[in-house]
Formats: sequence, structure tokens, C-alpha cells
Amino acid sequence: MSHSERNGCLQRQPPRAWVSQQFSDLEVVLVRYVARYLQGNVEAARDVVQDAFLKLCEQPWPDIEQNVRAWLYRCCRNAATDFIRREVRMKNAIRDDLEINLQADVAQSSPDYQVGNREELAQVQALIRQLSLRQQELLRLRLQENLSYREIAHVTGLTVTNVGFQLHQAITTLRQSIRSGM
Repeated sequence: MSHSERNGCLQRQPPRAWVSQQFSDLEVVLVRYVARYLQGNVEAARDVVQDAFLKLCEQPWPDIEQNVRAWLYRCCRNAATDFIRREVRMKNAIRDDLEINLQADVAQSSPDYQVGNREELAQVQALIRQLSLRQQELLRLRLQENLSYREIAHVTGLTVTNVGFQLHQAITTLRQSIRSGM
């Protein structure tokens, strides 16, 4: 027996018809609001709004009915803020990757590079093998197969956000291991 059942107030989920009506009434304005917040990224705005409506389906009924519009706006705004934070982290990780690749390109042009290349490659491969199998797969798909985050998400069944997070974690782990002397 749940806490709400013990207290005599059975809380239910909102009726589907009501949620559908809210979606019909508010989807366009919420997408427009979130898209402005996300600097015109309509696709991401639609995802944010859909997620908000999925969360709405889990809210206690009829408590949510009185403040649904404000609740949806707040939920969308919070999710959009989280999206922006994740995007900034992903962009920073990509920028760092590009800097590492540029440094590697410069290093490849030096004669010393040819001597130590095999040893360093073996050490990096050993570090990669220490990552989780999922992170190894994601790195392979991104770096060897040159797939986009969206394509990787489709291949693995993960969300695009989770792909970015997992890749960031893997790259951060590798970077820390390399900086500490492998």
C-alpha cells in the first residue's frame, strides 16, 4: 500500500484525454517559448516539450489540473536550461578533442614522433581497454567510424544526450590518465 493510499487520498495520473487536450492547447506555444530559449533550435525544443508532457502524465491528478500551464512552462524552462548546460559541456569536449588532434598533427611532423609512436599507441590502446565496454564502443563509433552523436544514439539505443555524456566521460578519463603519465 502506498503512502497516499494509507493517508486515504488515492492520487491518480491525469486522464489521457485531458493530457491530449493540454498538448493540443499548449504544444505550439511551449515549443515556440523553448525554441527562443534554445536560440532557435526547434528540434530540441520539441524534444523538451514532449518530455515535459511525459512528466505531466506522471503527476498526481487532480492536483496538477489547477496549475498545469505554469507547471509545464517551469518544466520546459528547467529542461531547456539542462539542455543548454549539456550542450556547453559537449561543445567544450569537442573543442578539447580538436585541440588534442591538432597537437597530435603537429607532433606527427617531428622526427621524434616516428620513434615513440608505436609505444604511445600501445599505451593509449591499453588505457582505452580499461574503459567500460560501452565507452569503448562509443569511442570506436565516434572516432573510427566517424558517426555523429545522433547516429551513435540510433545504433546503440541510447539518447543523444547520453551518448554525449558517455563520450565526455570516456575522453575525460583518458585525458586524466594521459596527463598522469599513463
